[in-house]
Amino acid sequence: MEDIDIIASGILQAVQRGETKSKATQTFLNAGYSRDLVARAAKKVESMGQGVASVPSYPVVPSKQRPRQQPTSMPMPTSRRVALRGPAGQGGIFPAKKPRGGSMLTWIVIFAVVIVTIFVNGFLIWKFVLGS
Repeated sequence: MEDIDIIASGILQAVQRGETKSKATQTFLNAGYSRDLVARAAKKVESMGQGVASVPSYPVVPSKQRPRQQPTSMPMPTSRRVALRGPAGQGGIFPAKKPRGGSMLTWIVIFAVVIVTIFVNGFLIWKFVLGS
């Protein structure tokens, strides 16, 4: 089937669904078909008049139903997921990061800093505020 027949069929079906002929032709122009090819197909539809049978028809999707959209991205199964972190020799592309979470030493250092800060502030208050 030639492009002109396909375009003519599409224009005819759009008109049968209630679209204007100009909107149907504009749709084919927006889809990238040449202006000349679309114009010839529109003339073919006009010349057919009631002779609808000469243009092959394709299944028409009712305008109230929308075609089901495919998801843009499908999650991969966990067993096949590519590691983005890790040593480059092990399939990862980013350097390895240490897991988050504090060690006991970190908490001891934080506690010591807080205690020292409290004692220093207490000493300064005793010396300069209460001692005068």
